[in-house]
Amino acid sequence: MRRALGGKNTFDFVDGSIPVLTEIDPSFKVSNRCNVLVHSWITNSVEDSIAQSIVFLENVMDVWNELKERFSQGDYIPNSELQCEIFGLKQDLRSVSEFFLLH
Repeated sequence: MRRALGGKNTFDFVDGSIPVLTEIDPSFKVSNRCNVLVHSWITNSVEDSIAQSIVFLENVMDVWNELKERFSQGDYIPNSELQCEIFGLKQDLRSVSEFFLLH
């Protein structure tokens, strides 16, 4: 998600780098349009059950923080073990990455 938003120069809306503007600010309409657009991208990229829990949040920064809190509560030991297994996968005598680069 970070890569997708970064590629569209919109990650600053979710990480708080761009402050939330009020309706009296001259740039509110532009900022609000970007907020709604990014909110839509995120909502459409998650499962329906997750989307239902974020669709009513107004600010995309709140959406991001909600998802971050929800998915950062993992068990780090199994995650690191899984990552080690993934990096250790082999096809013949080559890593999976090397195998696919050659084929």
